[in-house]
Formats: sequence, C-alpha cells, structure tokens
Amino acid sequence: ATILPSPGLQYLLDITDSIAGAFGMETRCPFLDRRLVEFCLAVPSEQKLANGWTRVILRRAMEGILPPEIQWRVHKADLAYSFIRRLRGLDRQALITALFDAPFVLEDYVDMDLLRAIHKRFDSGGIRHVRRDSGRLYIAAVLSRWLRGVHAERQRGAEPQTVR
Repeated sequence: ATILPSPGLQYLLDITDSIAGAFGMETRCPFLDRRLVEFCLAVPSEQKLANGWTRVILRRAMEGILPPEIQWRVHKADLAYSFIRRLRGLDRQALITALFDAPFVLEDYVDMDLLRAIHKRFDSGGIRHVRRDSGRLYIAAVLSRWLRGVHAERQRGAEPQTVR
C-alpha cells in the first residue's frame, strides 16, 4: 500500500510551515488536497499514459481549449527566459542593490569577487552561462535580503526570528 505523504514530504511541509509562520503567513498546497490526491490515484493508468503520451487525461480535457500544438507538445515550456529577462530588465536595479549596496552582509558567506564576475558576465548579455548565473545571482540576492533583515533586527536589539 502506498502511504501519502512520504516522510520526506511531511518534513518539507513542516519546514515550510515554520518559515511561513515566522512571517505570519500560512502555506497552502493545493496539489495535496485529499480529494485531488484520491482522484489522481483512482484515474485508470490508461488515462495517465497512452501510446507514449503522458498526462493523457489532461491532454484530452484540453481538446478545443488549447491549440493542438500546445495540447500535444512533448516538452514543457521553458520559463527561464522570462525569469532572466526580468532580472536583466525591470528587476536589474533591485538585483544590483541586493547584491552590492551592502556587501558586508554577504562577504562572510560569498566570494564577492566571484559574485561580481558572475554578475558582470550575466549583465553583459551573454548566453553561455546565463541559466546558471541567473540562479546563482538570485540565490545570493535572496540571502542578502534575509541577512539584512537579521542584521536590522540585531541593530534594534531584537532576537532574530529562527526557523523551528
């Protein structure tokens, strides 16, 4: 018998709830709704995979709603282009601010010379390492924002929020 959710998933959900709770938020996992999970487990296997096509039930349900070239495409859409375009465009200054306006925040955790080199390569518009670079820059920016929050709390004399 299959046991849902797995211990790993339960651990991940607990961590997510703790992080969200630290910010006064609640998490929602619509794909773990019991009714949806029960439905998915009850769907006959020939509705999941047929003649080499995956997600057949979804593809058939989209008949007349999606263009056939989308409905029956083999590969998933690549959303990286939009993410990268946004980091190079509208969010460019926010990225620079997060990474470099207070380098002392990151310097104990990140090689700042390497980070500057990665940003220069990313900002130059090159495409060779753009996916990897965009991910590294984004993670460094998120870390910087989080560390700034911790630093600000310490400046106020408050104990930083910890994840339980």
